[in-house]
Amino acid sequence: MENNINTSNLITGVLSSELLAHNVIANLFPIDERIYQSILANMKKDGFNKAYPLQVIENAEEKNYLVYDGLTRMKAAQELGLKEVPVLICQDKMNHDEILQKAIEIQSNRRPSSDEVQFICIEKLLEIAASQAKARQGTRNDLKEGADKSESISANAYIARIINKSQNYVRQARAIMKDPTLKEKVISGELTLDAAYKLSKKSEDSNTTDKDSTASNAINPIECTTGISADKTISAGNESETSSEDTANPRAAKNKKISVPESFLKAVLGKLGSLSPEALEEIAKDAPQACHNIIKEVQHTVNSEKNEPVKSLSVKA
Repeated sequence: MENNINTSNLITGVLSSELLAHNVIANLFPIDERIYQSILANMKKDGFNKAYPLQVIENAEEKNYLVYDGLTRMKAAQELGLKEVPVLICQDKMNHDEILQKAIEIQSNRRPSSDEVQFICIEKLLEIAASQAKARQGTRNDLKEGADKSESISANAYIARIINKSQNYVRQARAIMKDPTLKEKVISGELTLDAAYKLSKKSEDSNTTDKDSTASNAINPIECTTGISADKTISAGNESETSSEDTANPRAAKNKKISVPESFLKAVLGKLGSLSPEALEEIAKDAPQACHNIIKEVQHTVNSEKNEPVKSLSVKA
């Protein structure tokens, strides 16, 4: 990363007494031992590089300065016993959220972070985005429908820019956050973000399939009762009068169990699903005849596609 710091604006800071680590940022970005050893070796050989000073913000209450960028360099300087180091004081009046955002942006653009660190950064930035959105809304209750979705898209773009990642990466992280188990595995480093996202999609697809299957079984049993008064029997394209047993006992005929091929039943439901509300209303007015027509049409379509007769069909209409 190119460094654009003007060294003429630097001052000298005294370690330990004046300069302290910003605790939230220190916890967010644990020091990478490999990088630390590299910086330590370079600092021991060439001293503290003024092109990369500690960036701090004044903590007026405690009368000291909090380091929000350069924590690894500060630790190396302390280990080498350096008393004074180059410091750049941020002149902007930033609140806690703004400092955190700035630190994340600097770190993300300087070097790639692990998935677990990026994941936690996204979570922190989502909290900031939500806080900013709430502040913008204030007490208003006249926001249009779909505002939440728009805010979500804006948040994705805002976070992607700060952490130097794609919006798709941010969307995947947000999807994982809905699953506490996968979330914990990403934070612990047990799973990469990509692997966790694939598991979340697999679980989501499985749940969708289970729901569809449950709904299908509830309304689409292979063996069911007709629930329609018997006048005629439709079977494999031929019409015949009802049996004497059914005529003698209309109630039995009405509740008679039938066997319907699953593919045929799905085709019937598909036909019904393609109809307009007006057409369905017409069906409701004259259900037996309408059902008769639809079943005949679907039967013809199934026969044409499969080039085989529909078996085990006996539907009362």
